[in-house]
Amino acid sequence: MASQAHRQHITSRALSAGHQFASLASAFDLRSLTLTPNNFSTFPQLVSIVKAYLEEQLQGCPAERPVYLFGESFGALIALAVALETTHLVDRLLLVNPATSYQDSWLSRAGPLLALMPTQVYQALPGVMMGGPLRLASTLIRRPAATSGQEAQQSLVEYIQGLACTLPARTLNWRLSVLWEGVRAVEPRLSEVAQRTMILAASKDLLLPNEAEARRLLLKLQRSFFCVLRGHGHAVLQERNIHLLHIMKQEGFYVAQRTFTAQLRAGDPGITNAGTAEPLEMPTKEEVVRVARFVNGPIRALVSPVFLSTLEDGRVVEGMAGVPHVRPLLIVGNHQLFAPDLNILVEELFLQHHTLVRGLAHPAIFRDKAANEGVSFLDPQAFKNVYTTYGGVPVTPKNCFRLFQNKEAILLFPGGVREAFKRKGEMYELFWPDRPEFVRMAARFGATIMPLASVGAEDSLDILLDTEELKTHNWFQGFKEDAQRMPDVSHRKRSVAESMDQTFIPPVLAPRMPSRFYYLFRKPILTSPADYNDREKCDDIYRHVKEEVEKGIAYLLRKRGMDPYRDFLPRMMYEHPVGRAARKAPSFTP
Repeated sequence: MASQAHRQHITSRALSAGHQFASLASAFDLRSLTLTPNNFSTFPQLVSIVKAYLEEQLQGCPAERPVYLFGESFGALIALAVALETTHLVDRLLLVNPATSYQDSWLSRAGPLLALMPTQVYQALPGVMMGGPLRLASTLIRRPAATSGQEAQQSLVEYIQGLACTLPARTLNWRLSVLWEGVRAVEPRLSEVAQRTMILAASKDLLLPNEAEARRLLLKLQRSFFCVLRGHGHAVLQERNIHLLHIMKQEGFYVAQRTFTAQLRAGDPGITNAGTAEPLEMPTKEEVVRVARFVNGPIRALVSPVFLSTLEDGRVVEGMAGVPHVRPLLIVGNHQLFAPDLNILVEELFLQHHTLVRGLAHPAIFRDKAANEGVSFLDPQAFKNVYTTYGGVPVTPKNCFRLFQNKEAILLFPGGVREAFKRKGEMYELFWPDRPEFVRMAARFGATIMPLASVGAEDSLDILLDTEELKTHNWFQGFKEDAQRMPDVSHRKRSVAESMDQTFIPPVLAPRMPSRFYYLFRKPILTSPADYNDREKCDDIYRHVKEEVEKGIAYLLRKRGMDPYRDFLPRMMYEHPVGRAARKAPSFTP
């Protein structure tokens, strides 16, 4: 029989992600922290220990070096708590079967009773609950043909007994109490976790309801996604057919070096810059595609967007060949009704042009949950995390100035809320401010201005009641009260998105048969710092930009009549033929 020390050696590896360490070490400078059976630290003490260790190890770590914090089960709970205290150090979290769901598991109710069971029963339980002894032991037993069945059976017995040695009854009781302590500490602050987070959930876990918890955390954490590992148990990382590094690469969660939308300032880790005008970490292609699949995918499938751009010689071509790779770049476009085209545009700019555009949006989207309490027609939290992760910032002069200063690519809709919440009979009209402040700011930094025209969204929606009509109805008093809670941008001095009316009362809409979306980038317009103090020149540039957007809209409205697949039914029949793979419908010849 193996000694108790040998059993503990076996299971210190079995109860951790030890099976994954060799492959992880090939891609990471790997450090492993484990709890010994005689460790009776409180939850705050454990968090402090890990935090202090990270601060020591990562002192002077460059921002471009990605730092991953990985925790499994109880370790995932500790990782979340540490992440809240180390936003200046840790930029990615990997959580496997996180014990945040402990309060919803049978273990929270029956766990303290386990220590009262007979010794033989208690020793057998861990092997069963952690995923099944046969499946777990397969990572430890390399049974050659010459190995007898008796030897293999002996190894399996030692393995199961070793599990109980690593977690004796007294230690189990203490760990369960610390679990409760950790859940109570972390749960109220889940929405504050700013790091990118990957959650792995084993579907056959006998201890925790992982799949349901992964979906819950997806709504709680600021920027997370999850993968369900079907048919696997609690100790999933000890199963031989699970390769953590491969999963991370497949999901686009592994990066060897972080890249940013602009150059970081000295000392800026660039971890918590989401929602600010500071340089933002670029997402991976897989990350963008994953979000697009759930956020943009259904709309994209219905509207089959067409992207066009204008070359230097004036020719219009399909794609984004005419969009220059210069910085700073200001893309100025028309706001379509309710802006269902916006996310598709941001996605396409990233995938085709490799540009994470920094969108300037209404401040209501960026307010925290408490500030929006009682606002019935808008839940900004549902949009905020996506917008901030992919470049969005509140539209303020200060943010605009900082983005230009950082030489970013910026997306601006000067018409703001007034243009997005059009009234009846205003299809594709522009409602831009009188003063050319965004032109002056662009000129100050010598930015290139790229006019953008888009159509299609406003043909897909009918306005049943517009903002003006809603204002007159007492039975829509709730809308008016909600609007009063929204931040107002109409009276901000020298605002980059000034307009006569920025009333945040959305119209009541009804969907129509989806029309095809068309986007056209016009020829770029150059500015110079010498133009900044020349009011007449800025006025001329402003009129030119607006005219280019209007001409682009007219061009698209005219040319789409030549698109044989403009209408929904012919387009769907072409793109989704029965029994054949989906394909993209062609459009008009530019």
